[in-house]
Amino acid sequence: MNDRGLSSTTPPSSKTIIYVGLFYFPHASVGGTRVLGIGKALREAGYRVVFAGMEHRGREEDRQSDGEYCYQGFSYMPEKDFGHGRLARLKRGLLTHATGTTTLRRLHAMDLSTTQAIIAYQASVPLLWRLMHFCQKRRLALMTDCVEWYDSRQCQGGRLGPLYWDSELCIHWLQPKVGRVIAISSFLEHYYRDRGCEVVRIPPLVDMNQPDRRPVAHVMRDDGTLRLVYAGTPGKKDLLTAAIRGLHELRAAGAPVQLHLVGLSRSAANACLGKYSPLLDELGEALVYHGSVPHPVAMALVAQADFSILVRSDERFAHAGFPSKLVESLSLGVPVITNLTSDIGQYVRDCKEGIVLEGSDPEAFVVGVRKTLAMPKEQWAAMRVHARQRAVECFDYRNYVVPLKDFVERAVVAARGERRG
Repeated sequence: MNDRGLSSTTPPSSKTIIYVGLFYFPHASVGGTRVLGIGKALREAGYRVVFAGMEHRGREEDRQSDGEYCYQGFSYMPEKDFGHGRLARLKRGLLTHATGTTTLRRLHAMDLSTTQAIIAYQASVPLLWRLMHFCQKRRLALMTDCVEWYDSRQCQGGRLGPLYWDSELCIHWLQPKVGRVIAISSFLEHYYRDRGCEVVRIPPLVDMNQPDRRPVAHVMRDDGTLRLVYAGTPGKKDLLTAAIRGLHELRAAGAPVQLHLVGLSRSAANACLGKYSPLLDELGEALVYHGSVPHPVAMALVAQADFSILVRSDERFAHAGFPSKLVESLSLGVPVITNLTSDIGQYVRDCKEGIVLEGSDPEAFVVGVRKTLAMPKEQWAAMRVHARQRAVECFDYRNYVVPLKDFVERAVVAARGERRG
């Protein structure tokens, strides 16, 4: 059956889980991809999963004959379309982000007779507080999906901004009060476990059987050029500037290296580099800008690269989160040139699934790329095989069906005040 209808793996509706929070479904964003992967594992565990995130409206291609929306066998409930303009944005910010009213409104409109649990993805304090009371009243299990620990520099307004304090209150007070956490990293797993929470660690998940994850033919360039790729936007997480500074040094020394930027235009890269923006002119054709492209096109561009790159600073936010870029790359069979933050060292071995950098500065990047260039091309090919196999073993959702099932079952039993087994 196609993506628009219910798949043959959709279980009976006797057990339902509702996934809510600050994600867009089914868009190929970090949050949307995260919840889809966990949703597939829960579906295989026997649950019907319904999504109610921040999407403005349903996609027309997902509309069913009854007016509902369905993607890859999952029903999803868009929030109210607030329209366009400044007033609409302010209203949506208040009702969706600040208070969670649109989420509660949809929950109240649903038939909850088969619902056993609600999972809240990176929810705000007001939404999570309201969900606690909503679930307690109905004896529903409540779990949080925690994927970030923001640094004040990443939040508008810094330490005085509302996003920063909302995040801090959630992490230090409210999520431990909920007590059941799906953590994306070992850092968050240990943090919440030390605070008495029941925790299951689930990294970003993919479906390795999907057509877009099948191995593709990779052609190395005849001129011996090492083709690197960076996909996405660096924001305040990825140190793309360090990589480009390193690339400049490599090219000045005659190294045959080219970097493809997928998701970044020339103007966006210029803004990202700040005082180092003159390097873009000097690098010339060593940088290839693909701009913003549809997700399937972005994946195809990544798949054709020899290596992807990922450089992050050794700070708390980088250890608390987990880079979905790494999972995307390995799942496409593309090894990664990266330094070790978060749990990357558990999945990327030097000269196996990628090249491990000794730091996050331009000098470390230069050393890593020179090490790559010195390898025989047969080793590059072997690393592609290792990268994909690592993704199959560690990031395919099927590996997490049992731990998620056990985690949810314990939460449901506790919420109902029953004894297990």
